[in-house]
Amino acid sequence: MNFKELENGYRNWVSKQSFPVQVTVSVSNAIRGAAFGGPVGAAAQVAGHIFPHHSLAIKSKAFLGTPMEEARVFAAARGINASIACVMKRIRGKEDVQTTMAAVLVS
Repeated sequence: MNFKELENGYRNWVSKQSFPVQVTVSVSNAIRGAAFGGPVGAAAQVAGHIFPHHSLAIKSKAFLGTPMEEARVFAAARGINASIACVMKRIRGKEDVQTTMAAVLVS
């Protein structure tokens, strides 16, 4: 079994679950977003100190918060994305490009 089959099986399982299970999946995505956002924020700060004139984080005004603030932003984005994806799958009855695009654009 490859990764794509495992991912599709998981998505199909989630789409057939009750609302509380889907909320739990959304919360777990938010937690993973926070776990990812902290190190990204810390790495952006380090890059800003090492390369003050060349850092993409400084030039683009992105990742200027503390690692905790970046973790909060990533958690919110991942949680909202997962929630909208679950709602759209429930409304449309399938996961397709439109479902994914709606979730990405809202988050």
